[in-house]
Amino acid sequence: MAISLKYAGETVVSRVRNFAESWWGGIGCRVAFIMSLGIFLVAAMTGLFLLWEGRAAQSEEIRGRALSIGGYFSALAVDDIVSENRAELYRKLMPAFLTQGAPPGTLPISSCTIAPANY
Repeated sequence: MAISLKYAGETVVSRVRNFAESWWGGIGCRVAFIMSLGIFLVAAMTGLFLLWEGRAAQSEEIRGRALSIGGYFSALAVDDIVSENRAELYRKLMPAFLTQGAPPGTLPISSCTIAPANY
């Protein structure tokens, strides 16, 4: 029994060695494989880095646009806020809250409440 297991083990090892030698080739094949592996790893790390930087830049761009739009609307409406002219304030801010395709008179501004000056 031990002899047959030893023979089976040697057979498996010799077949794996024959397959590896025919596939692995010489030194050129080994160098090409290692270089291909290195190129793949560098490409993967570069891709991950660019993806991370792209997401950070996108987040920064969204934040900058939101601040820019907020600054524009606050500069546009500051006189009406000080004078408490709600009708003019609604007229100026209504286009910012309209959805695509909704006529201007059908959509009430429910998410934008105007607080009194002494609030």
